Amino acid sequence: MEEVSSDRIVDISHRKPIKRYYLARHTHQGGFNLDKIIANKDSSDRGHESLLRNDDDFFDSMYPNSSNAHQEVKELLVAVIPCYTKEDELNITLQSLQEQTVVPDWIMIVLNGPEPNNGNTSIAEKQAREFEKKYSNIQIVKLEEKGKVTALNFSFKYLFEQIFKYNNNGIRLRIPHVLYMDADVRCDPNMIQNLHTELEDSPNAAGIMARYSFEFAENKKYTASERSFLYGQRAEFAMKTTIQQVRRQTEILGGQGTLFRFSALVDAAKQSFGRLPWNPDSKVEDAELTKVLQGLGYQTITSSKARAWVGPMLNSHSWNKQRQKWQDGHLEDLSKGVKPYRDRYRLMEQFYLGWNLLLRVIFIAVLLTGLSMEKIVLNKSMLIWLAPIILSSLLGFSVARKIPGAGTWEVIRSLLYIPGEIYYLRTLSVWLNSMIVLFFGFSRDGWGNQDAAESSQRKTNILSWIILLFCMLIVSTSLFALSYLNVAWFNSVYDVLMTILALMTVLSCVHLYHRGVSIFRARRRVNP
Repeated sequence: MEEVSSDRIVDISHRKPIKRYYLARHTHQGGFNLDKIIANKDSSDRGHESLLRNDDDFFDSMYPNSSNAHQEVKELLVAVIPCYTKEDELNITLQSLQEQTVVPDWIMIVLNGPEPNNGNTSIAEKQAREFEKKYSNIQIVKLEEKGKVTALNFSFKYLFEQIFKYNNNGIRLRIPHVLYMDADVRCDPNMIQNLHTELEDSPNAAGIMARYSFEFAENKKYTASERSFLYGQRAEFAMKTTIQQVRRQTEILGGQGTLFRFSALVDAAKQSFGRLPWNPDSKVEDAELTKVLQGLGYQTITSSKARAWVGPMLNSHSWNKQRQKWQDGHLEDLSKGVKPYRDRYRLMEQFYLGWNLLLRVIFIAVLLTGLSMEKIVLNKSMLIWLAPIILSSLLGFSVARKIPGAGTWEVIRSLLYIPGEIYYLRTLSVWLNSMIVLFFGFSRDGWGNQDAAESSQRKTNILSWIILLFCMLIVSTSLFALSYLNVAWFNSVYDVLMTILALMTVLSCVHLYHRGVSIFRARRRVNP
């Protein structure tokens, strides 16, 4: 592990107070020096609002043997960016942080991952070094150990050690909140200020995650396929964010931009994982940490104001590998232990995926065999099957209208159903793939596969489609075969499937209607 120098020269004076943090444009030459940053910090205002999980009590409890009861208190806002060396958009992330209305006092970039084979400096490190020369609030740490979780846990441990170090030197260093964000994120200028305000207004919240979406890059020409994936991801995450805001809870405090209460991370670290917050064995470390925090009684919230922009997956190969990592991780996590009430939303999400897959499999089987055996007659009575399509399209339309930067075609597209259905079938195919992997006890390197896919020239991935089509065909073929073996049995099975299909369709309509009403009632406070 590379030692981080603390003897560099820096000047970060002349700050304007904004609430408990201080606005500063760290543009002075000389590099990072934490001692100088703390020395130039005004003493914190100890008269801030009382918190349910009081931060003063938490930090005071960390210094039970302090010899100086009147130590000067210094408070810092810290941002941490775990960065894989292959990242090539770190400069965008760093620039957006420097342009915040509330600029972090300390930005820690934790670089890890393989170095280029040609011996050159990685793109991410080059970009980080350029910003380090220009801004005095940037610290670069290089780790030999690989993995995002390694970087996350290192940063937590390092911050914790700094608090004790400065306490021993007569300064009570307080880090009430820490912003964790990925290295491919662009923040809106007021993201941190909005996150901070909402976190202070939610005293029992462990953290608040910025809403995130995907944007069309300027001066970039997209193929029809790339535009389709981009539209699909914008619609998908707009709907997810809307639902999270409606129920005032998120299941994942993700790396797209989450402001954590440091005391909550300490509480989570006390529970497990080697006294560190993030589990190195989990493929969805963000979701697992969120689950731990919820188990401790904390709220986990999605912001209604703060916005972050992340990079999309623009081809089926990279999209599939990303979703497989997520889905494998969620299923593995839930299979290890479930608390029904705490995990209800994650369980419901998996249930809905299975429900909707089963609904489509039965529908295809009944439709194909019914038409071939003349058991289905196309007439006005068939219009009832359009009900879920209409409700789904209207629900998508209501959310698409609020997607930031949505154009006319994007809004119209949300009413067309078929583009959204194709995208959702992709999601179902990945879910089925992951269920098979879980059932047979297979294991795959989610992070490695996603990284390889993002750097690969390969654009297509049909395995999940093949699995989905095979599942549909085997049910339809079995029903066909039964019609030749025993007509009476076929009629009985067919009638049962029709009844199940009708019941599932009605229940799906009720669910869509209820979701639409919930979103409508919360329309004034919901922003996808």
